[in-house]
Amino acid sequence: ETGSSPDQPLPPTGDEIATRQLNDGRQFQIVKNFYDPADLSDRFRAAGLSIDVRETETYFTYGFGQRA
Repeated sequence: ETGSSPDQPLPPTGDEIATRQLNDGRQFQIVKNFYDPADLSDRFRAAGLSIDVRETETYFTYGFGQRA
């Protein structure tokens, strides 16, 4: 949740769409999700994938693995 600047507020809880404004004034609608790594691992496992999901120290979630 610290991955957003004060002038770019996060969408309301439960909403995935946020508006981002560039320095030149253009605005875009983006998808903003905050996934729990354990929940993602469970979802991958249920889909037959063995994925190790981790978080960086700052703002990103990533995973690697293979078919189970």
